[in-house]
Amino acid sequence: MEHYIPDALQKCPLFQGCTPEEAASLAKACRAVPVSFEAGETIPLKGSEGGRIGIVVKGKATVYSARDGRTILNRLEAGSLFGVSSLYSDHSAETLVVADSKAEVLIWKEAHLDPLWQNKKARENLISFLTGRIRFLTERIASFTAPSAEKKLIRYLLQKAGEGTSLSVRSYSDLAKELSLGRASLYRALEKLEEEGLICRSGKEVTLPSPEKAELYLAR
Repeated sequence: MEHYIPDALQKCPLFQGCTPEEAASLAKACRAVPVSFEAGETIPLKGSEGGRIGIVVKGKATVYSARDGRTILNRLEAGSLFGVSSLYSDHSAETLVVADSKAEVLIWKEAHLDPLWQNKKARENLISFLTGRIRFLTERIASFTAPSAEKKLIRYLLQKAGEGTSLSVRSYSDLAKELSLGRASLYRALEKLEEEGLICRSGKEVTLPSPEKAELYLAR
């Protein structure tokens, strides 16, 4: 596994701007440990030495709300960073991270993170990452509290897809779960938005032809 750890670290937002050697050196100094997880297995964010952060090295995982174990908060793939909110807190983790398939994760334990915080670039990257997560969660809250299924869907698409680009959904059932909608409500919303020309669909590809028009729809 070690021969491709530097590649995964280079994709990780925590090490943007660092050389592969710097990233690998920090992983070694922090005693980061590669751990394998089977499909369906929960990746623990707490241990006897406090919180843990993880970097997906291989495979994919899904982040769920710990409150119901069903609401999807994020999708993780190689290079994804997770678990930052579990650090330096006595509270149990607010999320569940579950491997979608066999996954390999580099685990960093809270007790051994001092070398990471001493690296200026890594600190700046962490602040940038957390700022991005705050924006992401604010947008998710807005989508969950939108007054209609159509507006929930439009907010989600504006967040995920840029102008003229297609968003590939894993399945419409998964999309319904992400939006906390029933499948029937989602399909009705898709059909209505398509009729109004706000989206285009082709199989599992959904496109926003005009984000500006979508923004005006939200303002109604």
